[in-house]
Amino acid sequence: MIKNNKKGISLIVLIVTIAVIIILATAVILSVANDRPIDSAQEAVDLHNSSVLIENATALSTQWTLEKRLGKTTFSRNDYVKQGLHDQGFTKDEIEDLVVSEVTGKVGRKGGAIDIASNPQKYYGAYVDYKENSGSGVSWKIFYSDESNIYLIADDYIPYSSIPNSTKDGQVTQHKPNKGDNDYRAYFTNILEDYMGSASITDNRLQDLNREYFSYLKSSNQQSTNPDMKSVAYILDTYAWKEFATGVGAEYAIGAPTVEMFMKSYKQKYPDFNLEYKVAGIEKYKPI
Repeated sequence: MIKNNKKGISLIVLIVTIAVIIILATAVILSVANDRPIDSAQEAVDLHNSSVLIENATALSTQWTLEKRLGKTTFSRNDYVKQGLHDQGFTKDEIEDLVVSEVTGKVGRKGGAIDIASNPQKYYGAYVDYKENSGSGVSWKIFYSDESNIYLIADDYIPYSSIPNSTKDGQVTQHKPNKGDNDYRAYFTNILEDYMGSASITDNRLQDLNREYFSYLKSSNQQSTNPDMKSVAYILDTYAWKEFATGVGAEYAIGAPTVEMFMKSYKQKYPDFNLEYKVAGIEKYKPI
């Protein structure tokens, strides 16, 4: 059950909407942002200092873990790292741009994946300037961050004209989901025979988005071939949805968020709200 008065993304919308998640790799975004000719010696020095800052901050974050266990510091990880950088001679502006995760100890910059994961109330649901070639006409919002990647979601329905054809054996087919009674509803009947089910989802990145379910399948040496799983295989077909991953920094696109992604996103934004879900084949409900 999800409270309707929360200003989050409605579970109902996620289920009935053909939406698209764009996965943005922070490393790609940063490399694109910094991939410019170095016109002067000073720019070279600035880029070098930035790299050293991250390296030193990461070392200090690891050092904090040890000193905390030994009872040698009462500082938070963030304060410990920033004080250490100050002692090493880094400027206030350089240090203030840094973000340190108190939970994992990872280090990044403001506006990056670590900052977004650490401040979901601030960032989740915020619009970003992402441009892709699907012709869908939708805008994009931040949906989730796992400290390594930033996940975007369409702010509206994807029109039927932008829904991709299925693929089979690495080739795009002539098959497309059946159009429903309006331009924003589709059924998957036409594409089911192009997918085997869970056996079609071999990409480790996609399995990680559904970690509990695929762990269950592997532990029980099973595969799912029912129509629902064939539909999921289409939704997770990154080759089919590639036109949505044509924007700067995009790694790949899928046709909808997984239940695990939704649960983690919602729990990050509303940490006091208790959520549980059940993985097929496993009777016990799993808390987020």
